[in-house]
Amino acid sequence: LANHHIASLECLVNFARASKAFWDSIRDSRTQQDVFHQFQDLLRPAFLAAMTPEHAHKIRFYLASLAVSLAFSTDSQTWAIDGGLLKLLAAIFQQSPLVEYSKGSQRGHSAAFRCNQVLSRLSTFEPTAQKLRAHNALEGFRPHKRKINSAEPEVHPWSQFVKLLKSAHVTAGLVFDDEAFENYKKMEEALNGRFFVPIVCSWKQCAAGREPVVEKGFRKCGRCHVARYCSKEHQKLHWANHKLHCKAEPASEESM
Repeated sequence: LANHHIASLECLVNFARASKAFWDSIRDSRTQQDVFHQFQDLLRPAFLAAMTPEHAHKIRFYLASLAVSLAFSTDSQTWAIDGGLLKLLAAIFQQSPLVEYSKGSQRGHSAAFRCNQVLSRLSTFEPTAQKLRAHNALEGFRPHKRKINSAEPEVHPWSQFVKLLKSAHVTAGLVFDDEAFENYKKMEEALNGRFFVPIVCSWKQCAAGREPVVEKGFRKCGRCHVARYCSKEHQKLHWANHKLHCKAEPASEESM
C-alpha cells in the first residue's frame, strides 16, 4: 500500500513539473480545497506511522516538491495560497523531524528545505506577500520556527521571513534573488539530472523549452517581474492572458 501511494505521488510530481494544464485544472475545479485536503491526508500521523521512515520521508519530500512547483509557477502562485498551499506546508513541517538533512550537500532531498524555498519565493513578491499577510502566515508558521531554521541553520530563514512580511513593501529578490535561484537550479541539476522546477516561457505555445542554466536567461515582465519570456514577440502574444494576473500596463520595450 505504501509503495502504491508513493509511486502515484511521484507520478503526480513528475507531471506537475512541466504541465501548466495540470495546475490549471486544479485551479478551475470546484473541489480545489478538497485536493489540498487530500494531500494533507497523506501526512496524518497514523498514516505515516504505519510506514517505514524511508517511505514517510518520500511522502513528505514529494508533497514539498508539489508545493515548489506551485510556488515557482507564475500562473499558480496566488490561487494556490487561497486553495490551501499554506496549510499543506504547515503539515509538512509538522511531520518533519527537527533536523533532516540540514547539511548543504543533502538539502535537495529535505522536505523542510523545499518548504523554506516556497516561503522565500512567495514572500519576496509583493502580490503573494500580501496574500501571506492576509492569511496570517506568520502566526501559522510560528510553531514551526525551529524546523524552518534547522533546515538552513547558517542563514536563520525565520527572521528573514518575519522581516519581509512585516515590511510595508517587498522588493522582489530580497531573499531569493536571481543569483540564489541560479544556484538552486544547478543544485537540482546535480541531484536529479534535470531541473526540478523548469523555468519556461510564460506563453504556453512556446517551443523554446526550459530556461538555460548558463548564458542569458529569459527576461522578466517589466511590471510584475514574475512572468518570463524567451522573446519580445512571445511577451506580446501572452499579454491578453497575462494582463489578467499582472494588472498593469504592457511591459515596455526596455523591460525586455
